[in-house]
Formats: sequence, structure tokens, C-alpha cells
Amino acid sequence: MWDSLRLPIGSFPFIPIMRLAAATFALLAASSAPAQQAELEVVFFEVGTGDATLLISPTGQTMLLDGGPNRAGFEVILPYLAERDIQHLDYVCASHYHTDHVGGLDEIAKSGSVTIGEVIDRGDVDLPNLQPFRDYQSAMQGLRRDAVPGEILDLGGGVELKCLSSNGRLAGGAVIDLGGTAQQENSASISWLIRYGDFEMFVGGDLTGGSASSVNVERPVGVVCGDVDVYRVNMHGSALSSTQSLLRNLRPEFAIVSIGSPNGSNFPRADVIQRLSPPHRTIPVWSTTSGNGGYGFVDAGGTITLHTDGETYRATDAHGHSFTAWCDEVETRPYPQHGVVISEFHRDPYDVKDYNGEYIELMGTYPLAPFGLRDVRMIGGNGEEFTFGINLRLHQGETVVVAANGIPILNGGFTPTIAWPEGVIALDQGNTTIALVDEQGMVIDRVDYTNTWPGGAGVACERVDALGDSVEANFAAATVPYGNGDLGSPWSSNSQEITDWFPGGDSLLGHKTVPLLGQTYKLIAELPGEEGALFQAALSLGTVPGTNYFGTHIPINQDYVFAATRNTRGWKGQVPESERVELEIYVPSTASLAGTWLYGIVITAERNGTLRTWARPSAVPVLEY
Repeated sequence: MWDSLRLPIGSFPFIPIMRLAAATFALLAASSAPAQQAELEVVFFEVGTGDATLLISPTGQTMLLDGGPNRAGFEVILPYLAERDIQHLDYVCASHYHTDHVGGLDEIAKSGSVTIGEVIDRGDVDLPNLQPFRDYQSAMQGLRRDAVPGEILDLGGGVELKCLSSNGRLAGGAVIDLGGTAQQENSASISWLIRYGDFEMFVGGDLTGGSASSVNVERPVGVVCGDVDVYRVNMHGSALSSTQSLLRNLRPEFAIVSIGSPNGSNFPRADVIQRLSPPHRTIPVWSTTSGNGGYGFVDAGGTITLHTDGETYRATDAHGHSFTAWCDEVETRPYPQHGVVISEFHRDPYDVKDYNGEYIELMGTYPLAPFGLRDVRMIGGNGEEFTFGINLRLHQGETVVVAANGIPILNGGFTPTIAWPEGVIALDQGNTTIALVDEQGMVIDRVDYTNTWPGGAGVACERVDALGDSVEANFAAATVPYGNGDLGSPWSSNSQEITDWFPGGDSLLGHKTVPLLGQTYKLIAELPGEEGALFQAALSLGTVPGTNYFGTHIPINQDYVFAATRNTRGWKGQVPESERVELEIYVPSTASLAGTWLYGIVITAERNGTLRTWARPSAVPVLEY
């Protein structure tokens, strides 16, 4: 089957490979890893009921979209810029002229600590009679210019912003008459599509969706914009915005609401949250505060930051909790069985009512794999379920927490990743199933617990070995308090966890792609602390009985796949300064290989052959394209 590799096939001894003199090891092949991809950083400031978003490109250029209400410049934005030693803003944009968006901009301009390159706004048409706008107008004199729908700003490093709308004029030439309509100032907002690689984000000020006699600007802007990964929610979660007509086009996987708490408008409105994150497509909706204290969204506790390399994006709340998701244009596969496990669940909170405090923690077990949770269903209680609308990436040991309530002051004192839609899942005290099922019906992980399982009133049930079976013997009662005093470890290591992620050292072999028939299969070897050592990587069809190497049992078999891959160019050599090696091999188009599991391993050794590290074999099935 693998003869098409044109490499010698047969029984090659393992030990002599590592005993070869250093001179026999070829220089690292051209598959060596490039320098780490630079990132676009986005900061969603907590400015109460208002908006202020800072973009920092990989090359350091900056753009501030809105400045929040009065005092936000002095109290929030300027201290942040000073902490980051940012003394120049290349661009400033006022989406529109309401106080909660321009109130802090004149404070930045007048501070003397930050210079401003260019100011973009909607021009001097139908101006509001508001003092904060007049202060902004005066402070930015000589720097302002009108936004041009369709224009593209280059922020450097591959980051581009496309202006989609301003004053009712759209990219492409369409014009919407806003004259004399309700919410005219909001409807006139400038909106932007921000791109970096496969990452796309929509920011639209306070655009309106057509209710309460306003003009539906969202629908045509959504058509111009198209599908995005991230949506900074229009108008702070008002029912006048985030309409179905907009969301059908944007289809965001992550949404951010900027709002104060308490607020007299009851934002974010429940119907908006239900549209953003319904049971059939549940996504993280994060708010900078607890807002109206409702269901279905997460109180991030303050300023939210986002980093993206153009392939994935990582969102971090004010407490340092984060999740990573694939951009929706990146091709991934559903996690294989046990690639994600249910690592902890709390079925009977004591500090708060069960329906507020229940949570389920998920943990990844695969290293560096192109797998995701999009379209995976979470089933709990009596068969209730929701479906992940975000393609969460959970590498080995990474966790996310999904919870009945996303407000820490209501759920017992923790911040989850996702708040499941209200009333969708209930965890009974016993005789209940929690399961992750992909769209083909394959069970990724399943826990069938009863009232005899560990945990109970005020005590979570925690997995002991993440790589062990989902049975009662592999779970224990939590012993560490969280939040307001219940026992559990949402986000943290389980109190009795014994998972041995790196049995042979810190080396790790992960998957950059999955093996497909007739395609090139790419892997990544991470070898921390091994610069200058010799490495050998290989694939095999099994791990039992394995191989003994100088008294150490290495769980990889010396079969014909092992023999072929170990001799492949670039699969052995010297660990480079980056301590990272990229590997690739062609998978033959042999139908009988489909469904076969491949086990990858990498070891490092001294030049005299002495073993240094070995990575836990990383298994993945061969798939048809």
C-alpha cells in the first residue's frame, strides 16, 4: 500500500537508527517550521454603555474605532495606551456622533501623550446638537476626513479594513435615504469589515434594523459584508439591531456586546441574545459587563481582548480565561472519539439554584490537531441539546466551560466560555447522560452517571485521568472551592487529576492536517528544550507490543509504515533553534487504508544514541477526501 512512497519497505531495526553517528543525520529538510505568525490584536474596552475598540496590526499600526462616553478617554483608553507604550494612533474613527461613541475622543486628542494621524467620520451632514460632539469636532480640527464606502485601509502586516457604509451610502454605490427617520444618527453609522488572513470581523457602530420606525440599514450592509467570524454587536444589544436579516448574512461565531450594568434600556435584550445564539447554533456571546443580568450570554468582567493569526482567533476575558476557535474558512474535521472528553460537571450546585449554577467542562486530548467542535451537539438532562455554532479548537489539556448561566454573580462565581440557551439543558441528580455527538451521529464522548457517582450537593464531579474511560471509577468528587464556595474547578486542573500528558518528556507530535487518501499529510513536532539534539519521527499502525529502547518501552510498532516513514526526508535530523519541525508524507490512494488508524511518534536522543525524550503516540484515522 505504501510502496508508492518509493521508499524501502521491510523490517528495519529501531535502535540502530538512533545509534548512527551524527554525520549520518541529514541537515533539517525544507519542511522546517517558519517563524511564528504575527497576530492582529483587538481590544474591546469596557467603557460602560458605549463603544471603543482598538486594533493593533502585526506591524504595530493602530486604529481606534470610537472612544466611549465622557471620561472613557481619561479613565480607560489613555491608561491602556500608556501601559502598552502606544504614543501614536494611525487612525481614529467616530462611527457616529452620539456621546457614548465620541465622548472620550477629544480627551485623547487633548491629552498631549498620544498623537493622531487621520480621523475618519461621516462628515458634517445633519449634525447633532450635542456638546460632546462639538468637543470632538473642535479637538479633531484639521485631522478629519469623510469615510468613503468601498475604500480599503491598509493597517499593515496584511490587515485591511473595508468601509461598508456611512450616512446611508453603501459600498457598491447603493444609497439609503435616512432623512427625517427615527434613529437617524444611529442609522448613519460607519461600518467596517476587518480582514486578516481568513479572519473577518464586522464592526457597525449603532446601525439600525428597521423596527420602531427606524430604517433597516443592517440588511443591505449585511449583504455587502457577508460571512464573518466575529461580530461587535450593533447598538449594545438593542432590539432595534442585530436583526435576522443581518445575522443571516454575517453568521458570526463569536459576538461581543459593549454595555454598562445596570442600564436603563435592559440591554442586551433577550430577543437579541436568542437570535445571536439559538439552540441550533449556539455561540459565545460575551458582554463587557453583566448588562441586564439575563440568560444566554457571558459577563466577561471587563475589557475583552482578541488575538488572531489569520487562521485561528483567541478571545480572553478580563479574568484571563480564554478560548481558541478556527476561522470559519479553515477546513477542519470533527473530533474523533475521545478527542474531546467531558472533564467535569456540576449537577447539583448549592450556592445558587441548579438551573443557574450547572456547568459542564470539556477538555481536548489531541495535540495540535485540525479538529473542531462546530456542528457537534451537546446532549444533557433528558435528551435536551444544543449545537455548537463555533468551531472551538481544544488542543491537549485545553478546556472550555459551558454553563446554564453566564453571569458570575448569579451562577456561583465563575465565568464560562459559553452560556447555553435558556432552559435547553438540565442536569438531573442521577441516571442522566451527558454526550458530545458529531453531525454524523458518532459519539465523541459520553458519560452515563447515576446518583452513586461522586459529587452532589455543592460538589462537582471531576475526571481523574483525561485519557481514561468515561466510567464512574475514573471520576472523583471535587475538593477545591471555586467562586462563592461550592467545590469544583471550572477552567482549572481537576483537584485529583493524574493525567500524564508527557510520559517521555515534553516532546509532542501533532497534526497540521488529517491523513486523506491521495493527499499530503502534514504533522508538527514540538520539541521544547531539545535544540541541537537528534530527532526521529515515524508513523505506525499500532502501539502494542511497542519497542524497547535501552530499557525504555516506546509505544510504537516497527511495521511497514514505520519503516517507510522513518526514512522519509525531513523525518530525522537535528532539532533546530525553533525547537519545532514540520513533517509531511503522501498517503497512497489505496481504498483499504480508509479507516486505518495511524500512530505518530517523535523521539530525541544524544549524539551517542542515548534517549532524551519521546512523545505519547498521537493517533488519527485515515479518511477519504
